[in-house]
Amino acid sequence: TDMTDIDLHVYEPSGEEASYENQKTRIGGRMSRDFTQGYGPEEYVIKSALGGKYVVKAKYYSSHREDFSGATTLLLRFTTNFGHHLHERTKVVALRLSENKEMVEVGSIDIPKKPWQD
Repeated sequence: TDMTDIDLHVYEPSGEEASYENQKTRIGGRMSRDFTQGYGPEEYVIKSALGGKYVVKAKYYSSHREDFSGATTLLLRFTTNFGHHLHERTKVVALRLSENKEMVEVGSIDIPKKPWQD
C-alpha cells in the first residue's frame, strides 16, 4: 500500500536475524534496502542456504496514509531454487495487517541439512 512501511525479517537457522538493520548475515543472507514509502519490494536472498528452518516475519511498522481503515495488505512470495526452472518453487502468501507495530509470522522454509552440518 502506498505510504506504508512493512519490514521483512528472516530468522536463519544460525539464530541470526536478517532485517533492514542487519542486511548481511554471517551465513551469507542478504536483505534489500528498507522501503519506507510503500510498495517495496523488500527481498531476502541467500545463494547457498545452510540447512535448517528459516522463519519469515513481517512487521507493520507505520502508515502515513490518511484513511479510516488503518489496515494494509502484505503480499509475500517465497521462491526456492530461483533460476533452476526444473526445481524452482514459488508460494504466494497474502495477509491483512491492521495493527501498527504488529509483527506476524508469514511462513517458514525448511532446508535439508547437509551431512557436514551434524
